[in-house]
Amino acid sequence: ICLLAIGYTTQQTLPWWGRALGDPVRELALVARSMAEPVVQWRVHHPSLGFYSGRPAPRREPRAGELAVVRADRLDAGELAALQVLARRRVYLLVRLP
Repeated sequence: ICLLAIGYTTQQTLPWWGRALGDPVRELALVARSMAEPVVQWRVHHPSLGFYSGRPAPRREPRAGELAVVRADRLDAGELAALQVLARRRVYLLVRLP
């Protein structure tokens, strides 16, 4: 009975956990896909960003005119003020560097 409980809990919990962690990045990648600018991973590592955006998404500092996915808690107030925030999903931002 214990194995059944573990199996049921795992089967119900893992998909939810995967969606909770992956959906914000997937949603921002789909927004970025509709835009022409290149997109980069800034201070994060999410390989699925490149997959869902349909183009390479290197890990580096963004350049002027590029889109970047970054966690809001990894930016200080000055950096955030200098960026154009295009979308927000939980703690993740899709930003454009002017």
